[in-house]
Amino acid sequence: MKKVINNFARVPDGILESKTHSIISSMTGNAHFPTPTPTLAQLETAADNYSSALVKAGTGNRADVADKNAKRQVLIDVLTSLGMYVTFAANGDVVALLSSGFEISKDRQPAVITKPEIVRLENGLSSGELLL
Repeated sequence: MKKVINNFARVPDGILESKTHSIISSMTGNAHFPTPTPTLAQLETAADNYSSALVKAGTGNRADVADKNAKRQVLIDVLTSLGMYVTFAANGDVVALLSSGFEISKDRQPAVITKPEIVRLENGLSSGELLL
């Protein structure tokens, strides 16, 4: 079953900000998700707080960077909760998942292991040792 990818922890600051705004615009008025939880207002507030803190942290002040990191975590928490709601509400519907603005999981591909060729097994130097 398809689901939303909620791995935002390693996303760089600027990309996180742009993905968030993309998700907000995709979710606004989306008929597939009429009453998202958390609300889009909560997501917009977290995004605005993070954007402001990101600009202030550009000076390199340690307090501003710490504030940005705290607000980043709040934003990630809201995005993760919203992503779980989207996954649950879509119930595997790929069109609905894609309309949310989140990235979705890929289909699993079977791993094909071929038969090894030209295998030679010999006794090793020590007792109980084999060389392949």
